[in-house]
Amino acid sequence: MIHIFLTGQIKNKRKLEQFCYDVLYSFFDNVSHDVDIEVRIKKDIGGQMGYCWGDSEHIVIELAKGNSVAGEYIEFGYNEVIVTLAHELVHAKQHILDESVEDCEQEPYALQYKLVSTFWNPHQLNATPV
Repeated sequence: MIHIFLTGQIKNKRKLEQFCYDVLYSFFDNVSHDVDIEVRIKKDIGGQMGYCWGDSEHIVIELAKGNSVAGEYIEFGYNEVIVTLAHELVHAKQHILDESVEDCEQEPYALQYKLVSTFWNPHQLNATPV
């Protein structure tokens, strides 16, 4: 069973949580072991939009709400945050299944927009920022 834990200042928390479950369970019918996934929403994570690391049982995803550039903070759009979350969830799937692929970025980039259009309510794409 997969357990999602969202932390940080988050709007639409239940919707984001359900999105995570929908995306992850689209990859497999059942998970043979418990998996804890922490999704940490932060103001800035060092110039990146998202990170994912961990192993098959515990995964951490960090998402930035924005980025500091030349001393000025620039907030990402809500759409960018959702697409980044979808991208990082593909990495989570790679960890859960212990997939070892030569180019671990190819699959997330190939699937991120499809996952958003399939599992995120299109009416929410222009909602207020996270």
